[in-house]
Amino acid sequence: MEQYSVNVRYHLASTRAQSRIIRGEKKLCKIFTNKYIAKCFIPTRLNRVLNNLHALAARSSNSIQMADDLLQKIIKSGMKFQVLYSNNIILLNPNGIQLLMELCVKFNTIIEIIAALSTFNSMAGRLLLQYELSHCRELIHRIIGTYLTQNSHQRIDYIFNFISTGTFLRDIFDSELEGNHAIIVQITDDLHALMRNVIVRE
Repeated sequence: MEQYSVNVRYHLASTRAQSRIIRGEKKLCKIFTNKYIAKCFIPTRLNRVLNNLHALAARSSNSIQMADDLLQKIIKSGMKFQVLYSNNIILLNPNGIQLLMELCVKFNTIIEIIAALSTFNSMAGRLLLQYELSHCRELIHRIIGTYLTQNSHQRIDYIFNFISTGTFLRDIFDSELEGNHAIIVQITDDLHALMRNVIVRE
C-alpha cells in the first residue's frame, strides 16, 4: 500500500512537471511566431516555403497584412503541433499514429496535385485540391483534438479557409501572373524534400 502511494505521488509529480514544460513551450510559441525571429529557428527549406507562400498570398489578396497574418498563424500552429508531437501528447489518442500516417499521405497527395497544376492548370484539378485540403484540415482537427484550445482550431480553419478559396487557387496557378510558376515549382520541390525526411514516431 505504501509503495502504491509512493508510485501515485511520483506519477502526479511527473505529470505536473510535464504539464508545466508543455505550458512553457506553448508560451515560447508566442515569441517565435514573429516571422523575423522564426527565421532563425525554421529549417531553410521550410523557411523558403513560407516565404514563397507569403509572396503568393500577398499577390492574391493584394495585402501584405493579410499575408503576414496567414504566415503568423501557420508558424504558430506548426509550433504548437510540434509541442504536442515532441511531448508524445498526440500518442495519447488511440488513433494518433494512424491519423499522423494519414496526414502524411494526404500531404503527399496535395503536393502531387500542386505539382500537376503547375504544369497544367484546370478547374477540375483545383477542385480536387480543395477537396484534399478539406480532408487535411479535418485530419489536423482530429489529431489536435482537445489538446489545444478552440483558438488553435480556429487558427487552423483560418489557414485552410485562406489557402483553399477558389480565388486564391485560381490566382496562384495563373500562368499569366509573372513569377507564379517559378514560385510554385520551388514550393513543390521543397515540400517533396521536406516530406522525404518526415518520420512518424511510434
